[in-house]
Amino acid sequence: MLIPTLSMYEIPNLTWAHAQNSLDQIIWDKNKPIVLNILHVQQQDDLLFFLDQLRDYLAEKNIHPKTPYPIYIQTDIIKYSPDFIIISEQYQNRYFLHRSSHSKGKENAILKKISILKQAILNHPIAQIHDELKEYSHKSKKLKDLCSANNFYNKVVTTWDKIR
Repeated sequence: MLIPTLSMYEIPNLTWAHAQNSLDQIIWDKNKPIVLNILHVQQQDDLLFFLDQLRDYLAEKNIHPKTPYPIYIQTDIIKYSPDFIIISEQYQNRYFLHRSSHSKGKENAILKKISILKQAILNHPIAQIHDELKEYSHKSKKLKDLCSANNFYNKVVTTWDKIR
């Protein structure tokens, strides 16, 4: 198995008919991280409409935008999207610079394990699992906050007892 490297694709036209034809070719084999370059877009409304259409398209194809490999949107107009990872041009050039080399024995064993796990992930309803993980993490954060408050009050009580 080859190490998954970044694939960059330019979306020249944001009209949905043209973009959908490009996306059919791009997302056919999602075995690597994908960067959709949309730096030429200047209107935020056009970009947000495109991202909504892209999210609906991926849901229709039963592809989650963050698993097994993420879909990056390269733009300087917006900084955050709940569905996609937004990167700027400077960040992309610095972060994803990768020199290809031959993998060693341990790396090959790990890559084989990753490919098996990736197939297992693709066989599950990823959107449902993602929602369950969000709910679980929200409960864990709430429990952490309650425990830290409890620890604070315990410290206050122990210092109060020492003072008395």
